[in-house]
Amino acid sequence: MKHKVLYTNPALLAGLWGFISMLEVLQTYSTEQLEKMKEMAERFFS
Repeated sequence: MKHKVLYTNPALLAGLWGFISMLEVLQTYSTEQLEKMKEMAERFFS
């Protein structure tokens, strides 16, 4: 992180990319589909 700088352009773009990606996921999948994906990820990573 740069000192004396509140934020950097690359950091803002990275945050925007994450936000847009999540927005796309929420618009594409239903709540039930997201819940199933969550359960699969929990089984995979535990």
